[in-house]
Amino acid sequence: MQEHHKSALLETLFILVLVIFPTLFGVMKIFFTTENVSAETLYKSGEFFLYAVSLLSSSFLVYNHFRIRKSDFNSIFSFLTIILILIFSFAYTALANTMTPDLNRIKYSSIISFIISIPIFYYAQVVSNKNSPDIGEQRRNEQVVIENALN
Repeated sequence: MQEHHKSALLETLFILVLVIFPTLFGVMKIFFTTENVSAETLYKSGEFFLYAVSLLSSSFLVYNHFRIRKSDFNSIFSFLTIILILIFSFAYTALANTMTPDLNRIKYSSIISFIISIPIFYYAQVVSNKNSPDIGEQRRNEQVVIENALN
């Protein structure tokens, strides 16, 4: 595994833990309190939709930042990310913010949206961590080689 893939994986895992902290604290509350707390509290408000949108939003910024031209491969990911942000945001609004939410539908669709966002976010971390060549340094080295050849 290349170095930028390793660092991307570690950063992705670290950020995922930070993003799902509210859910982790909810899990701890379920296990460590005497209150009768249901597992539905972990997803009933559509938290996983929000987690997915937050991961995708930062992914969009990375893809957009490293895009060289509009036809660049990363622009496809920018477009895909924006579409998914809109879909997941709409799903959050339509499913979780209703008077009578369907908890089963919220559970599966929000967790699936979160799972979909993870590889997209990971790839954004790979793009972000990938070393780009230092063009200025390469040009200086070429000039030195030419100067040495002329001398």
